[in-house]
Amino acid sequence: MTRRAKVYGKQRINNLSAGLRDLNVASPAKANPRDRHAFAEVSRNPQSRRQDEADSESGKDASDKENATPVTDSTQLSGSTLKDLVAENVLVYSAVPLDVDKFGKPLIGKRHLACEVIKKHRAVRALTSLESVENEVESTVAWFKTQAENLHIEKVAEGSYASILRMQLKTDLDEYSIWKMMPIKPKNAEGPMYIDQTIIEDAVAEVRISSRMSEVPGFVEVRTKGVRVLQGIIPPVLQRVFAAWEEANQLEASSYEYSEDQYWLLVEMSDAGTDLEVLLKNGFPDGTRLNKKTAGARLTSYQTWDIFWGVAEALAAGEEYAKFEHRDLHLNNICIKRKASRSADDSNATQVPFNINRYTNLEVTLIDYTLSRTAIEEDEVLANSMQEPGLFNQESKAKNKREAENDQHQYETYDRMRELVEGDSRDRPKHLDTPTLWKRYVPETNLLWLHHLLFILLRDTQKYRTVHMDYIQDKLVRTLVTIRDDLDPKKVDDWVYRSAKDLVNEEHAAEMERGERPLEREFEGTAT
Repeated sequence: MTRRAKVYGKQRINNLSAGLRDLNVASPAKANPRDRHAFAEVSRNPQSRRQDEADSESGKDASDKENATPVTDSTQLSGSTLKDLVAENVLVYSAVPLDVDKFGKPLIGKRHLACEVIKKHRAVRALTSLESVENEVESTVAWFKTQAENLHIEKVAEGSYASILRMQLKTDLDEYSIWKMMPIKPKNAEGPMYIDQTIIEDAVAEVRISSRMSEVPGFVEVRTKGVRVLQGIIPPVLQRVFAAWEEANQLEASSYEYSEDQYWLLVEMSDAGTDLEVLLKNGFPDGTRLNKKTAGARLTSYQTWDIFWGVAEALAAGEEYAKFEHRDLHLNNICIKRKASRSADDSNATQVPFNINRYTNLEVTLIDYTLSRTAIEEDEVLANSMQEPGLFNQESKAKNKREAENDQHQYETYDRMRELVEGDSRDRPKHLDTPTLWKRYVPETNLLWLHHLLFILLRDTQKYRTVHMDYIQDKLVRTLVTIRDDLDPKKVDDWVYRSAKDLVNEEHAAEMERGERPLEREFEGTAT
């Protein structure tokens, strides 16, 4: 789809040293960043230090360093001299002088000093403290410079709030990794520069949801210790990569003016393939298309069938495993790749336990759980608060009629999903606020996205009778058309199904009743 150009602004970087005047923060030389017992000391310049020593010799120094207060996140320290202000068990990021002590009493004179010591990278500690995330925050410039020395970096897709990168070994292009790069929005930040950034709470939720769903069939696998936090601007090497992707996809060029204190979440994933929107437009990375016999991006009946049921079975498995709702399942978040081979008795093990018949070698994987809802434990649910401005009531700006209609159907799906989850305001429980409402389990949202998928796929399917259309192809298309009509969003109250699992189980039962078996041969147009 045609996306709006991203607009980013450069934040002003605070000069902490100017605010500290004659204070400066010193941390131990060569401290191990993973050492939780590193020390930091707040001290004055030499001239002020001599005054402290004079005070000490005259008996005015009544404090003891050993009694200094340990710093947690942000702790106010005070004492009769700056020698007292020692922060234990922390790497100091900044020290801000205060005008009053922790009791609100004004600080007067040189012998009454106080400052606030703030832990380094406190803003993203909720991320770096997760077991699956590297503890150390690294520089974007340094990290990508190191990668670019040995790896070819390419942007291959873009979600609502992130870019997907492929990094290939220059000496062996068969060796590569897939990375998702997501900008993290500062707490309480507002303005157009943050419109495509994720708040820290939602980033934490996505990491935990990704880890939770990693082993579920049809969901992308997150690499062990493959999650890290970076800080800084987008380096020139990456700006060139982004610009090349925008040019190839005929998108308006973006401005990447991030500040040095911008945080990024970087997640290494298994290769899920090519996202469906790119696949329909441009084909696979090797230049081949889904349909060799038909011009354009039209799918065969078999491909449409396999893609749809691949998505439906993944959602059904997610519902069964963790009461999962994706809530943002547009074409960019559905990835397709070709399995090496397919035999007549292929059980399609990646999509157990449902096993609806397949006719091609296409494999489906769902990605990007930024807006998703998942039960982590019996008493813990993670869900996006859905408070991002611009998510609802969108209007397509695409010039192409078909693209505009596809976009508008996607935007309307968000609005219909909100109607399902939040309900009529008059009937809404008064004790539940909006974020809490979005934690409720409403699996019908998965059906809304399956309807959206059929709306687009059936428009691009070779569904008209040709010399290549046989009875089975015709039957597959008619089945999908019936499902699309059954899931009409305007008739939610009349739906026969209430979850993706209901839909999949119904189709599987129908196949068993009809005595159908996987085809023993590939039909015309099946090969990809």
